[in-house]
Amino acid sequence: MIMQQTRQTIKYHSQAVQTPKTFQRIGNLLSLFNFFALFRQPNHKGPSFGYTASVWRRSSLATFRPVGEGKSLLVSPPTDSGNFNSDKLTHTPLSYYNLHGLPDTAEWYGQRDPFELLDGPEYPVALSLADLPKNGSSPKVIFSEACYGGFVSEKTEKNSIALRFLSIGSMAVVGSTCISYGSVTTPLVGADLLGFLFWSALKDGYSVGEALSQAKIGLVQEMNKRQGFLDGEDQKTLISFVLYGDPLVYHDGIQVNPKRPVRNQERMVIKTISDTRTENNNTKGVSDKILLQAKQAVEHYLPGRERMEIHTRPMHMEMDEKIHRGAHIHLGKQAAQKQFTDRTVVIFQRKVQVDHQTHFHYARVTVNREGKLMKVAVSR
Repeated sequence: MIMQQTRQTIKYHSQAVQTPKTFQRIGNLLSLFNFFALFRQPNHKGPSFGYTASVWRRSSLATFRPVGEGKSLLVSPPTDSGNFNSDKLTHTPLSYYNLHGLPDTAEWYGQRDPFELLDGPEYPVALSLADLPKNGSSPKVIFSEACYGGFVSEKTEKNSIALRFLSIGSMAVVGSTCISYGSVTTPLVGADLLGFLFWSALKDGYSVGEALSQAKIGLVQEMNKRQGFLDGEDQKTLISFVLYGDPLVYHDGIQVNPKRPVRNQERMVIKTISDTRTENNNTKGVSDKILLQAKQAVEHYLPGRERMEIHTRPMHMEMDEKIHRGAHIHLGKQAAQKQFTDRTVVIFQRKVQVDHQTHFHYARVTVNREGKLMKVAVSR
C-alpha cells in the first residue's frame, strides 16, 4: 500500500508541473473583474458525503456545513451498512463521518436517537469494509470523528477503515488514534469544532496538512477565548487527531497559487486545566442539584441512568514555571503546586454491548461552583 500511495502522490503532483501557465493567467485576469460577481449564481457547495449517528445529528450538521448540504448527510439509523448506494461515498471528493468506532473492530457504528421510535439495534453497523469496494473511485479527503478512527497500530486494510480508504485511492484521511469527544449540539466542541475548522480551512484554499494545522490553532484560540484555558477534551483532541496520506493535497485539484497562512510571530500564552483522579473518584462533595443537572444534560445522548457509573473530579491548573513560561514568570519550586478552579467535571461511564463486544461510552459535563453547565462532551 505504501508503494501505491507513493505512485499516487507522484502522479498527483506531476499534474501541477504540467499545468499550462495560460490557465493561470486567465484565472488571474478573471479575478480582477469583481463586477461580474454581481451576476453570479449563489455559491453552491461542491459534491460531498456526510454520515452521522442519529443521536448527534445536530452537531454533525453544523460541522458539515462548510462543505455539504444538510440533505446530503446520511443518518444511522435508519441507514446502515449495505443499504445505501456506495457510489455516494466513493464518487464525492470530500467525506465526513461522525460515527462510533472501537479499537478492535474495523466497523464504524451509528447510534439510535432514544426519542425516535425505530426498530433494530441501538448501535447498528453504519460502515464496513464491504462498503468500500476497489472500483477505481474513492473520496479524496476524509475526516472522521469516530473513536479510534485513526488507530492503525498493527492493522492493515483488512481490519482498518482508515487504511482501507487509503488502499482504494483516497489521498488523505484525518482521524483520532484514541477516544474522541464531541458536541451534542452547538456550540461545537472537541472533534466537532476541529472538523468544522478543518473543512472551513480546506474550502478556503489551504492544503489538507495546513488545514489540519489551522484547525488545531483555531481550536486553541476559540476555546481559550471561551474558557480562558484548554481542558482535558481540548488537549486530547489536539493530540489524538492525525493525518494519513499526502498533506499537500487540495480539495479542488491542483493549486497554482496555493493559499499560505500568515504565521503569528507572537507566542500564545495558554493555560491548561487537568481534572484530578482521586482514590475513591466518587460524587462526594458535589451537590445533588449539580448532579441532577449534569444527568439531565446527558440523558438524551447517553440513555440508561441506572446503568451508568458517575464520578466527579475537581479541575486544577498546575501553577509552575512551565505554564507561565510565555509570560516570563518564574514562581520557584515551592510555588509549583495545584491551583484548583471553581469547576468540576462530572464523568458518566456506561457499559454497552456493540457487535458482541463490551464497549464504554463516556460523557463529561463541566459545571461551575454555582451549578451552571459550562460544557458537555460525549465520546464517539
